[in-house]
Amino acid sequence: MRAVFALFVVFTFAGCAGAPPEAPTLVGTWEGEAGQWDDGDRAREPDSRWPVAITLVQSASGEPNAAIDYPSFPCGGRLRYVGPSTEVDARPGDVVFQEEITYGEDICFSGGTVLLRLEESSLVFAWAIDSAPTVAAGRLQRSRR
Repeated sequence: MRAVFALFVVFTFAGCAGAPPEAPTLVGTWEGEAGQWDDGDRAREPDSRWPVAITLVQSASGEPNAAIDYPSFPCGGRLRYVGPSTEVDARPGDVVFQEEITYGEDICFSGGTVLLRLEESSLVFAWAIDSAPTVAAGRLQRSRR
């Protein structure tokens, strides 16, 4: 529950506004920078910034499959689709994933909750985990590669 509340605060902090996404528009590779607040206090500058890349594909069932990469750590893995966000501040098209780190497990937390929101031409990324106060957020752009 703390992770979900933290994601609500991260989205509020990020000032996310825009048209609701259609599922197929999320498909592709998104890259950018995220900020991390180790103590969860987003009222100040992040403790660190790092690159992140998310690749989303649509499965035969219509649900998104995703992979995440944190190249500077290095670590990454899978994002398991949970469903649309059911939070009070959710917008149509907001999607929730559960992160499973499959490489670099000794470097990165596994089990975080990831919310993705398409906002105009950007993908807003928010991450939190119940076991720590750490939260992260960033704005990703569709990769040109």
